[in-house]
Amino acid sequence: MKREIVIASYEEDLTWIPNEWAPFTTIYQCGLPNKTIEDRFLSEGHIDKHIPRTMGFQNNHDFGHPPSPTIDQVLAFTERMSELFKRGKEEEKTPNESWAIKKNENDKNALESFQWLSHIIYRYDTLADVTFFLQGHPHDHLSDWREVSHVIIPDDFSFSTLPSNAEPQELGLESDFDKQTISFWEKAYNNPTQFDQQSVVWVMGAQFAASKKVIRSKPLSWYINLKAIAAKHKYAAHALERTWWEVFGRPKLSSLDI
Repeated sequence: MKREIVIASYEEDLTWIPNEWAPFTTIYQCGLPNKTIEDRFLSEGHIDKHIPRTMGFQNNHDFGHPPSPTIDQVLAFTERMSELFKRGKEEEKTPNESWAIKKNENDKNALESFQWLSHIIYRYDTLADVTFFLQGHPHDHLSDWREVSHVIIPDDFSFSTLPSNAEPQELGLESDFDKQTISFWEKAYNNPTQFDQQSVVWVMGAQFAASKKVIRSKPLSWYINLKAIAAKHKYAAHALERTWWEVFGRPKLSSLDI
């Protein structure tokens, strides 16, 4: 079963990507990929905004909202990631020239949602059987990120968040992000009652895998229109983070052992 890894990058250091991924990886860049992990997590004024709540250096995932981690936890996380980077460099082979890198400098919204919608639009007729959508820094929420290159994909695979979360959640109305998500989908559907906020499947980090069949269950025009709506909605990236399952029409949920 043919797979493709699609990476949405803004300013992350991409040296973590194994060279053996080159034949089946496409990178979308909206900025300059030169920010190291230390820059990302320890730069002044960004501690509260960018520290991963799920702490990707652990091998489990807490989908709740605990307090922001301590500096000691941050340092432990960066040390763990540095080990992964070092291991990746030790395993490097001769670079494969088949990397597909697309530039999206003109995208109004530089977050991952526009880049992934761009991929679906560009490749609608030539999608891989299953596409894995990762951020330029996937480690925050998916500690076993290397597994995506050889995880066993069931023949009937449909859609899975990464990591898998097969239980719908209630979006609720507690936060501004929740309200903006509902606002976004009201515009997308042009119907304030069509979006079911009490049944949403998502995990923090917005990473997921979807089959070609699931993506194509919606016409190309749907994705083009959705991207146009997102361009005019200030919180589209945060809304889409929670609702990629909605984007594809709430398909059957699958589980991947990652």
